[in-house]
Amino acid sequence: NTDHKIIVISNFVNKLSLRTKNADTNNVNFQGGLYEFSNWDATLIKDGPQRWVKLKNKKSDKFLRFNSDTEIDATGSSGTTDNAVFKVHKLSDDFYRLESKKFPGKFIRVTEDGKKVSVGNGSGDHSKFKIWRKD
Repeated sequence: NTDHKIIVISNFVNKLSLRTKNADTNNVNFQGGLYEFSNWDATLIKDGPQRWVKLKNKKSDKFLRFNSDTEIDATGSSGTTDNAVFKVHKLSDDFYRLESKKFPGKFIRVTEDGKKVSVGNGSGDHSKFKIWRKD
């Protein structure tokens, strides 16, 4: 069972959005606003009580993925592999954590300066994100 939504993901630290830096899909950061490079086509996958999501950048048409257990990029051409699927952890209204399906225990995280994407263990505000629906 799947559902599609256009979303923006902002971090809790400085409120800026996850984006690709122009056409450079290797450069994923948290310096976006609400514009095209920050828009993600979210495919929500329901598996019983568990929710998973695939995120495809609307501008580049590439998937956000864990390239390894220490690196995140948006160069995935297919959303069919586990490195492009994230387990959704709902914290409260509109706030979530996103955990790698391929690398359990590894979460999307914003760096201490609030600008870059990194890999974390899911604790603290640096792995806490607000998700905004655009459609």
